[in-house]
Amino acid sequence: MPVACRRTTSRSACPGTTAAGAGSVCARPLENTSCLILPRIGEDKRDEIEARYAGQRLDELSAGDLPPYAGERVSFMAPFELTRTMRHPYAETSTETHGHFAPTRFVQPLYSAACVPIRWMLRGQVEGDPRNSKPGLAERLKLGWTLDREPTRVGGRRTSNRGYS
Repeated sequence: MPVACRRTTSRSACPGTTAAGAGSVCARPLENTSCLILPRIGEDKRDEIEARYAGQRLDELSAGDLPPYAGERVSFMAPFELTRTMRHPYAETSTETHGHFAPTRFVQPLYSAACVPIRWMLRGQVEGDPRNSKPGLAERLKLGWTLDREPTRVGGRRTSNRGYS
């Protein structure tokens, strides 16, 4: 079965945003404090801008006016295409291993979900488990993944999951 046809599970990081509908600015942002606990949202939240655009679709806002939760799956199954610039969260803090990731234009098709496949980030899931000869996702899905392209150490420290989960 092609990768695009596989079943996945996703979560939305900021539940209060759904009150206005999929892919919209929170309907009552000044009353919604549930997302403040999440660091990437709470630290960058701009109440005055969210209040100005309350309930408005994200695709109708300029890139500079998008709320910080726009990247946290609040556009799940939105009835419109959404274009934004993605930045890897470690590109600035872990420059030796992630500094090569440039800001990337990302187009999310209408009625889709922008997700991070957590299971695919675990080496044991990607490579398979040598203890029981179970093939990994790379082999089963023919992803073209090879270990030699993965970072192993920076300054003597491991930089990726080398255990088998």
